[in-house]
Amino acid sequence: MDDKAMLKTYLDSLRSAVLWKLEGLDEWQARWPMTSTGSNVLGIVKHLAAMEYGYLGIVFARPGEELPWIGPGAEPNADMWATGEESIEDVVLLYRRAVAHADATIDALDLEAPGNVPWWPQPDVTLHRILVHLVVEIARHAGHLDILREQLDGRVGLREANPNLPFGDDASWADHVDRLRDVAIEAQWPGARAGLYAFPGPLRDTLLAAIISGTKSSTSALLEGYRADGEPLPVVGEREVLISSTGLPVGITETTEVRVVSLDEVDLDHALDEGEGFRDVAEWREAHERFWTSDDVRAELDDPNFTVNDDTQVVLQRFALVKKL
Repeated sequence: MDDKAMLKTYLDSLRSAVLWKLEGLDEWQARWPMTSTGSNVLGIVKHLAAMEYGYLGIVFARPGEELPWIGPGAEPNADMWATGEESIEDVVLLYRRAVAHADATIDALDLEAPGNVPWWPQPDVTLHRILVHLVVEIARHAGHLDILREQLDGRVGLREANPNLPFGDDASWADHVDRLRDVAIEAQWPGARAGLYAFPGPLRDTLLAAIISGTKSSTSALLEGYRADGEPLPVVGEREVLISSTGLPVGITETTEVRVVSLDEVDLDHALDEGEGFRDVAEWREAHERFWTSDDVRAELDDPNFTVNDDTQVVLQRFALVKKL
């Protein structure tokens, strides 16, 4: 295989991966901004179509179809998102046309064929250099697509025919993520543990917001939950890194008191200090019983019939906010 054929092989592999990352998404998913700068799957594919037309078209005096949303006079960043009138199918067809046009350029020219990149400070190039540049360009964006697609619906892998990932089910991957999180915590905050409130979602984030604002200084957990997870109880002086629903740390607390009591021994001060608006122990208990007998908790305990009563052992923890992150 000569150099040109090798570069083309890598280029085609990346192109295939790009389209696979778009496959199966709904129109809203493909467009959804997944980062603070608006990165989205469909926009990246649209951008890469423009790169094919540009680097393997304009650069070698072989222009393809006109793209009004890129170049002088176009709205900034217009190549990185699709309008409501541009469907997924439209963008895929555009990408395929751009690739076909680019391939015609590759087939027609030698690696040493000269080109000119008018938007580069040093515009003189060869086809060889442009092919290397385009492989790097697409590879970088394919990596972006890997992450965006995993965030959207969990699809992962190098490409459809070869995911290039070790086998693992959802549980083993979750354990792996937990391990990496704990390693990161230990590296930055030695001796601290993850502070995981409820389950990822609105409730967790509401509880963390109350802690960060200073209105929540106590929490309650089932002793059985610690046993099921194989986790040690919190201890006074221990710090916890509060983990939001996005998986990122938002604050650090320090445990100031730990008690294990029966459910009917929970006192009013503890209930009020949970900062969730409970007016008395009865309201506190009703809310916690509802949560502790939910399907999610029963699944975590591996007990579909789990229930609570006056004798259920509860871990009452008090803490102080040490730092917002």
